[in-house]
Amino acid sequence: MSVGKGVAAALGVLLLVIGLFTRHWWSANLSFFQINVGLFSVEACFDTICQSSSLGEITGGKSAVAWGMCRTLLVLFAIGQVLVSVACGWSALTGQHIGFASRVNAIVSGGAFFMGLGTMFLFPGGNEVSLGWSPLCLMSGVVLLLFTNVAFILPPREHAFVTPIVIVTDKADHTAKTAPPKTPEAIVAAAKKEKKDGSETLRHVVKSATVTAAGLTVVEPSGAKLAVSFADIVEIVARRLPPDPPYLGALFVDFVTRERPLRMTAKTQASYAALPGGAATSAQENMRKLALYATLQNPSVRIEGESEAFVRKGTAAPLLQTARDLEAFDARY
Repeated sequence: MSVGKGVAAALGVLLLVIGLFTRHWWSANLSFFQINVGLFSVEACFDTICQSSSLGEITGGKSAVAWGMCRTLLVLFAIGQVLVSVACGWSALTGQHIGFASRVNAIVSGGAFFMGLGTMFLFPGGNEVSLGWSPLCLMSGVVLLLFTNVAFILPPREHAFVTPIVIVTDKADHTAKTAPPKTPEAIVAAAKKEKKDGSETLRHVVKSATVTAAGLTVVEPSGAKLAVSFADIVEIVARRLPPDPPYLGALFVDFVTRERPLRMTAKTQASYAALPGGAATSAQENMRKLALYATLQNPSVRIEGESEAFVRKGTAAPLLQTARDLEAFDARY
């Protein structure tokens, strides 16, 4: 969770509290008195002397009843919005997905917004009463928390690889017929252009996977199908391949069963849309969401220690530096 989102959420809550409890929703000048009215109390001032009292029950027919209902619902929706903001912030901090958060956020934010409008314009105070600045504070807090909660819910974007730009100065003899040798940068650029990341040479790779509430139905490169229950998964391990060609640092996640690992890569065609909240915008986030979903379906699944930060928080998985490191890693299976 970024510091900016946390500050925005705190500011939204502060604006809500100021809007709810300050006595500047409405004001009126009556002869020698200045009256300031809030949602719960009223203040009457004569020169420099002010006295506050509870607003009590407002009477005045159907308008007063409607205003009282709007005020009560506004307070309830505002409290709900604060609770949703706390839940969304906790979800972003821990990586635990809350599937219904976006819908609840829309309901409580919309309810607070429209009840705020109703509370402002249904107040039975007559033509002598004018609006103050407290409603503006509250409505600003409602809108700020709405968008901050959406920012908490959205998955982090995966940082894309930056393709290096190779500038070649042609000072060679044009009569020469031999092509110059390719630089390492050119080899990396060509591999990325062909969308090769070395995952096609890996062991244990899954070609496709269908996600259900019970487990995974996978198809291996040979075409063989295998149904695996989440109860059969004992460990989750995540690594990045070596940074040099042909691997280019690509991510893979192993869902280890008692018999063998099921290795998911960016090229694995999986039904991530079946996960709570739907598919994410990047292959990395989809694999992470699937790992979290597996732990929810089977709490006994162990997340390997070095992979914990990736699965829980979305940070980069550990990097295997060389092809020999990859061989040593696969030797565990």
